Amino acid sequence: MKRIIKMMFVTIIMVMAFGMTTFAAEYTVTETSAILYTNEEAVVYLDADLNLATDCILPKGVEIAVTGVTSNGFWQVNINNTTFYLIGSALTPTATESTSVTNESIYTLSAEDRWLYV
Repeated sequence: MKRIIKMMFVTIIMVMAFGMTTFAAEYTVTETSAILYTNEEAVVYLDADLNLATDCILPKGVEIAVTGVTSNGFWQVNINNTTFYLIGSALTPTATESTSVTNESIYTLSAEDRWLYV
């Protein structure tokens, strides 16, 4: 009976230890330089990982400075001199009149403050 209890205890500890472990996304970045524009509601990520979304959603038509492309389908971007990531489908190469926005409607990010309304 003690042996069964000991085995259950060890199993529970192992499940807790390994079950709660999260792993960072593994990817490489190919450097590039481009200006692209956001599609509808582009979510900003802290890293190229779907589990690391910020509360910031950029409106359609925001001009974004792209600094790289990741091997797992994200754009590496520069927003307010800080590196962030957008999912590949969040950006388009052209802006139309219907997607243009003014600076007053653009969210920017900084290291101290995840999002600010400018």
